[in-house]
Amino acid sequence: MPTKIQGEVPVLMSGAGHDAMAISQLTKVGMLFVRCRGGISHSPDELVLDDDVGRLVLPSSISLTNM
Repeated sequence: MPTKIQGEVPVLMSGAGHDAMAISQLTKVGMLFVRCRGGISHSPDELVLDDDVGRLVLPSSISLTNM
């Protein structure tokens, strides 16, 4: 498993509200997005591959370590 992020990490603006908006007045908030087949989310047709979820382990770990 790699131990550092390679290449550029894009900053994406999102209209997603989620719980992040509720706590954004208290602390900085970030969200990691997992790609879904066809871009479909919040639907019974949503499908996320295990490999794509696995790709979030490293950035999650780095973020938590740097808190």
